Amino acid sequence: EERRLWLLALIYFCVVMGQYALTFWLPTLVRNSGVSEPLHIGLLTSLPYLCAIIFMLLAGRSGDRYRERRWHLIVPMLIGLTGLTLATLLSHSVSLSLLSLCIAAAGILSASSLFWMLPTNLLGGVSAAAGIAAVNCIANLAGFFSPWLIGTITTATGTPASGMYFIAAVLLGGALCVLRIRAADVNR
Repeated sequence: EERRLWLLALIYFCVVMGQYALTFWLPTLVRNSGVSEPLHIGLLTSLPYLCAIIFMLLAGRSGDRYRERRWHLIVPMLIGLTGLTLATLLSHSVSLSLLSLCIAAAGILSASSLFWMLPTNLLGGVSAAAGIAAVNCIANLAGFFSPWLIGTITTATGTPASGMYFIAAVLLGGALCVLRIRAADVNR
């Protein structure tokens, strides 16, 4: 059971890395796409979160309806990394970059909530509360590491694109880690 806790913590760490990258760097990514007015940056930054709300509701309902947990976490993580990558590649266009950021937010923020279907199905009994607390505690270290690593990578390379590619790779790693959990253990 200890291996399960560490695997869950690693998966959620990857998700939280993406979540903090999006939260801290979204205004910068919008500005880098050509929007200079602070009010417009603020307004445009809210659109990805609105998209995420809709996708979160649909993905959560789907996971419950089909009683499938792994792919309902993997797919949003892949959507999130695809959105981040596209937003970086399409940073020359405000509309395409913003659309990509909406995709990224929908995936990453949905993964953040959908993740909790795994530990609640994997951990049972008295150890569940302590296990969930441990997973959350360890994974939330990403709240420190994500902005710091992106800043360090951006400073070293001179562009935030490298940091976003790094976060996309972290999300891919997390999605691959989800595959290490047997479907029969969580699909209930």
